[in-house]
Amino acid sequence: MLAKEYLVLICLLSFTTLSLAQTGDEPQKLKVLSFNIHHGSNTDNSFDLERIAGIINDLEVDLVALQEIDIRTLRSHKRDILKELATLTGMKAYFAKAMDFDDGEYGVGILSKKLFFNAENISLPGNPGNEPRTAAKVSVPLAMKDSLIFMSTHLDYKEDNSERLLQVKKLNSLITQGQPMILAGDLNAEPGSPEITFLLNKWTAADTSPSPAPTYPSGKPDKKIDYILFYPKERWKILDTRVVNDSIASDHNAFFSVLELR
Repeated sequence: MLAKEYLVLICLLSFTTLSLAQTGDEPQKLKVLSFNIHHGSNTDNSFDLERIAGIINDLEVDLVALQEIDIRTLRSHKRDILKELATLTGMKAYFAKAMDFDDGEYGVGILSKKLFFNAENISLPGNPGNEPRTAAKVSVPLAMKDSLIFMSTHLDYKEDNSERLLQVKKLNSLITQGQPMILAGDLNAEPGSPEITFLLNKWTAADTSPSPAPTYPSGKPDKKIDYILFYPKERWKILDTRVVNDSIASDHNAFFSVLELR
């Protein structure tokens, strides 16, 4: 009798282990948003952070790449914009300072539903005297016993693209072979530009249309400059991608994608 019970126990354990393994290997769906929030100032000159948070909450986003974040600057009324958004969304936050500004700090950030680790602030190349640029980089644990590298960035805006080209080269150099990664942000470059073409040598864009929908300016958008990119191509499937039109929340429309990691 004991031997029979032992055999049943072994079978149950084997079935449980197999079930857990199968669950861990299932594709994971991630909702991702890139949003330049114009230092928290809405286009009607208010600071209605509930409106910005509402976009994130309504979409039930897992990971948000934020650009133009003010931390206790005078122009933002000494408010910690990222901390307030984290509270309003119930998400974890990471701020990567690009520079001191207006008696406070200015840079890019990340919001995540999950706890993350290995948070880094990576300086991007630029000429002395120009606005410093940076990338926020974190590792996010996944159910499939893997981890995802998620990055938020904001590239140089000038018509001369020489600094942007240096910055995209740096971003490409951050790729870890075989590691699932998402890069999102305001890249200040349109599809087909040398900068985006260079990035797409390594990354894949979440918007695969020959004429992607524009994201800027939010009132009457005519330029696509906000992106979500992923790597490696063969591990990702695009389930949805769209521009979130809101002419008040920011001078940029947010860009949203639902991605499946296989």
